[in-house]
Amino acid sequence: MKIYGEGEWKTTVHGIGKRRTWRKLHLGVNEATGEIVSGVVSTNDVSVTGVFSDLLDGVDGEIAQVSGDGAYDKYKCYQKARQPGAKATIPPRKNAVIGQHGNCKCPPQTTFPLPSFVRTMQRPYHL
Repeated sequence: MKIYGEGEWKTTVHGIGKRRTWRKLHLGVNEATGEIVSGVVSTNDVSVTGVFSDLLDGVDGEIAQVSGDGAYDKYKCYQKARQPGAKATIPPRKNAVIGQHGNCKCPPQTTFPLPSFVRTMQRPYHL
């Protein structure tokens, strides 16, 4: 969604300005019905993890599955998705890495199970 305002007018009349801003519309959609069940509007400087919890909190009823694009592939998003007991189906980012290797003796950094396809990914393989 793009909001036209004074910034757009200034760009047209005077050329490119120094400060350009926009708003992002984040939607929570019921995949079965296509109904919009939650929505958050944020500025361009707010990250996806900043509005993810607001999206989930805005849903009335039970959440069975949380889907999103690679921008939601963050630990905070997985942890928040697990709180209502939902299954997170988020593809890994292009530069995704596993938080802990199987041969590491340190305690695990994640509290959520990694999807099976992420565990089987080889280093040269990219999605």
